[in-house]
Amino acid sequence: MTTTVERSEAPGAASSYRTIAARAREWALSAPDQVAMREKDFGIWQETSFAGYWDMVQVVGMALRALGVSPGDTVAVHSENRKAWVYADL
Repeated sequence: MTTTVERSEAPGAASSYRTIAARAREWALSAPDQVAMREKDFGIWQETSFAGYWDMVQVVGMALRALGVSPGDTVAVHSENRKAWVYADL
């Protein structure tokens, strides 16, 4: 069973975006302190804000560029379920 929850604070939910990254950037600009994701670390939930999430996405993107990955190249992400995978995927 899937449950959909409407979030009134969701910025531009009906807007169209060219890429998922553009939508993540919009969330980082419009709701920077809101919790984007949580991960349990030794039994304690660690939160990442939308601003922190976007910062890490940019760091991963710049690292890939430094390794020689160009726009349009194909990159595989081989990882367990963790925040680093989400950053690299975006």
